[in-house]
Amino acid sequence: MQTLRCLALGATWVCFGLVLAGPAAAIASEPSAEAWQTLNKPRFEAVQPPGAPLEGPVRGIAEDADGLIWAVSGATLWRWDGYRAVRARLRAETAGGVEESPVMQTVRADAEGELWAGTARGVYRIDRRWPSRPALEPVPIAGDPPSVLFIDFPKADDDATNAYFGTVGALLALQRGGGVQSTPIPDAGPNRLHALRVDAAGRIWAGTTFGLFRWSMDASGTPWVAQGLPVPEARIAALEADSDGRLWIGTAHDGLYSLEPDGSVRTWAWPERLQTPPRIFALAVVRPGELWVGTFGQGVWSLDTASGGWTRLQHDRSRRGSLDDDNVWTLFADSRGLGWAGTATGLQWSNPGQRQFLNLPLAPETEAPESRMRAHGLAPAGQGVWLGTNAGRLRYVGVAPPRATEASLEALWSRGEAAAGAMELVAPMGEGRWVLGSDGRTVLAEPGRDRVRPLQPEARRGAAYTSAVVAWDGAWWLAGPDGLWRVPLADDGEPRLDEARNLLADAVGERRVSSLLATPGTLWLGTWSGLARLDLGADAVRAVPVADLDGQFLTTMLADARGRLWVGTSAGGVFHAPMAEVGTAQAWERIDEASGLPGNSVGVLLEDFGGRVWASTSRGLARIDPATRSVRAFRPDQGAAAAPYVRRSGTVLPGGELVFGGTEALTVVLPQAGADPSPRALPALVLTDIAASDDEPSPLFDPSTSDSRARLRLPPGVSRIALEFAAPVYVGADGLRYRYRLQGWDERWSEVDAGHRVAAFTRIAPGRYRFDVEVAEPAGPWQDHGLSIDVDVIPAWHQHRAFHVALVLAFLTIVAGAVQWRARLLRERARELERMVEARTADLAAANAELEQAHRAVEEASLTDPLTGLHNRRFLWRHIDADVALALRSRYGGDESGREPSDLLFFLVDIDHFKRINDQHGHAVGDLVLVEMGRRLRRVFRESDHVVRWGGEEFLGVARGAQREDGPRVAERIRAAVAVTPFPLPGGGQLAVRCSVGFAALPLVAADRHAFGWEDTVAIADEALYEAKAAGRDAWAGFEESGGSVDARDLAALRLRSIRATAVHGLELRRSLR
Repeated sequence: MQTLRCLALGATWVCFGLVLAGPAAAIASEPSAEAWQTLNKPRFEAVQPPGAPLEGPVRGIAEDADGLIWAVSGATLWRWDGYRAVRARLRAETAGGVEESPVMQTVRADAEGELWAGTARGVYRIDRRWPSRPALEPVPIAGDPPSVLFIDFPKADDDATNAYFGTVGALLALQRGGGVQSTPIPDAGPNRLHALRVDAAGRIWAGTTFGLFRWSMDASGTPWVAQGLPVPEARIAALEADSDGRLWIGTAHDGLYSLEPDGSVRTWAWPERLQTPPRIFALAVVRPGELWVGTFGQGVWSLDTASGGWTRLQHDRSRRGSLDDDNVWTLFADSRGLGWAGTATGLQWSNPGQRQFLNLPLAPETEAPESRMRAHGLAPAGQGVWLGTNAGRLRYVGVAPPRATEASLEALWSRGEAAAGAMELVAPMGEGRWVLGSDGRTVLAEPGRDRVRPLQPEARRGAAYTSAVVAWDGAWWLAGPDGLWRVPLADDGEPRLDEARNLLADAVGERRVSSLLATPGTLWLGTWSGLARLDLGADAVRAVPVADLDGQFLTTMLADARGRLWVGTSAGGVFHAPMAEVGTAQAWERIDEASGLPGNSVGVLLEDFGGRVWASTSRGLARIDPATRSVRAFRPDQGAAAAPYVRRSGTVLPGGELVFGGTEALTVVLPQAGADPSPRALPALVLTDIAASDDEPSPLFDPSTSDSRARLRLPPGVSRIALEFAAPVYVGADGLRYRYRLQGWDERWSEVDAGHRVAAFTRIAPGRYRFDVEVAEPAGPWQDHGLSIDVDVIPAWHQHRAFHVALVLAFLTIVAGAVQWRARLLRERARELERMVEARTADLAAANAELEQAHRAVEEASLTDPLTGLHNRRFLWRHIDADVALALRSRYGGDESGREPSDLLFFLVDIDHFKRINDQHGHAVGDLVLVEMGRRLRRVFRESDHVVRWGGEEFLGVARGAQREDGPRVAERIRAAVAVTPFPLPGGGQLAVRCSVGFAALPLVAADRHAFGWEDTVAIADEALYEAKAAGRDAWAGFEESGGSVDARDLAALRLRSIRATAVHGLELRRSLR
């Protein structure tokens, strides 16, 4: 007889039993994997190079021999290496000439990976030998350069033709001898060429306005043979040839055809909901059995060529990773299996072979104002999940409707008072009962009885927050910042709230509980500062003394099938140990970013049916194999698209799917989606840029020397060289690690991340060196064969050895003569120098006094704003650290004067509508206003305070030795000093001036001296200034503690500027009453 016991971990359920059903049984019980897979659509990643946006429309895409992607964007050809875009230019333009590059229209790579570009002024080949300046070399064509729209290449066995070019009305065949054969298309003029392709058999096909034609060179001399189609003279807009010998034919109005290897024409049926076929613009076979069809207005249609089934990939504002625009100009499949789409707005890529991850949008519209929607509480429900959002709402997401007994759960939660904050607790408790909770509200919902009621122990005061709930040892256990509550159950299963008690009410030490995990015999507590346990039959909770976990905020816990305890932390990664040895520090193992984890902030831990542990983090997902200790990271562009993932938001479905709650989406991991891909082989590294010092000779680079290794020659005069490199992988490129060295100069490896792929060397001595670069996955081994480049530093004429010998001899001769001449001169002038000593001594003393005075004047001027006479930022940077140390010593100890603790108050003052003053009265009046503003601020502040012109019309006042309660009073004095009395103008006029003030105290939170530095405090004062201006200007605002405790997590998020100060619980925004 099978016994199964399920226990809740926050929103996650962990099951234990004497006999557990195996994975096969679980999958067979509910065929949800196939149902989830029907929702799986490829995710698109936009190419967004910094500083050089690839703005659409993108009309052509190609891949060169190094694996780099080239795209025609607008009228320009760009190279993309996964990190940066570089523009291709004419050779004359790269050399500083004035000739502009032609308008690009298409790009294509030949069998050797060399690039050809079709332009409005002929055809160009791309010289890729110089990485930082790819150059366009014209292909000689007799006569006026044609406007080339299409390019393709013959098969390898064609000894006569080098390339085929398509213009509006003709096919041009470039002969290997250099000549060009031009063949007009039938009825050239009204008929136009729209597509050109060479199929697997080497036949040349032309898609035109009036149908499809094959170029013929038979004895009859007829150059074109029409290909019959179901719709005669259909406008052919796109052609694609696959490796099976099939020619795909896309039309502008009549759908999709294929010319089969046996010569028959097949018409591919579209979904019945389409009244008319879409307008096809592009075709690409992205992987065997899958054809992408790019359309105008309907995005990309993916065709399963085996079943004939269609999947539409389109722009969806509610889903991150959707196509950015539904007008698709071109499609391309690269050698890695990635599909590329050029749309009207830019370039995107997708991995159509990625089937393990499904990312579902949380909602078609944002429910959380001014923020992105996030999934918090999660619980399985049939073929879906119930989830709570950061807006405090409950919703169901799944491939089938919820069970009838649970359908009213959302309506039950919506009854009564509105939810406050994120809904982090969604927990089924058995027998049709659910515990639901958010900040300050915890309820027991029973959909089958249409009943909802507060789950609030009578001894639990106020609106308490429940972070986790489990059923264990005949009771329900509620955890939160106020401790651990045991709620006994009556014989009928009803919770006895009147008998509930807090086991941590009188505990010494940490009482705040973040997560719970129930195992047979032990209830585990994850707290805000470590691990604790309650053993069966014990009355008291005891801490687990593990040094690595002390002080760690435990976000999630898991007991795996091997009997190990896993804990996730908010900043330290993952820890695990055998359950029986958790009290032994040496038994614990740590997994963090250095081990391959994408991020150290862990949201939830789940175990799949294969015994592997999955961790959601702020930067992606990780799969940990306990047997091999291997870690594999999945970042957003590798399928984990809902990152950053939310704490304790995850669950396992009966079919084996793992569901993780994140930002704007749920990520569903489908273990049954096919064989897990083996670790990829990283491509060869590519040198992407070579830069020398400004105004110095350019290095000479030859990528293909006789010894098969590239060579870089640095001519004399080059004092600095920078080499940029990349591994063109595109998927997960930001997570790669690189290392480099310059052998002969420094044998040590220098390791860098993907954002710092530049090796810079200065003042390299003449000689021969070797530059080596290697790449590795985040926690993987280094590449066996990296990139090696010989570097020759050519000596200048004065650096040769013969010159040095001659220079030494000449120097010695000159020195000998100089010594004799100097001795004679010294004797002659000795007496004269003695007479001058006294006079010169007096002169030097006077000069030193003048210099000292001038130095003091310059020093004072460097610390003063020349217009207002106030101190400037440099003055503040020089003195503020001492003021901060004094304030902290006053408040937290070390000041033995006995005075009341004091703080530093920062007041950021901004003149309202100062631009209007300059525009209406002129900059001279604006300067007078700034000067008068400085005078008035000096009168408000004490002499011991700092008044600084912060920039433009902004001023910063620093009140030293002040009380944080004085902030509103001083802010009002500043506002009144400006607003009450008009500013005098030349000629007797007056001008009404107003200002806004934002202030904050340091320390911001009196209980946490290390939370913020002075620059962070100024930033928070700036946020308060923004609130004052938003309130109508001529006002002040400031942040103060509201009296309650401030959440350390909110402070950490505020320090990283990932949330605003107004979102921090425990901080109050004070405003003026105007």
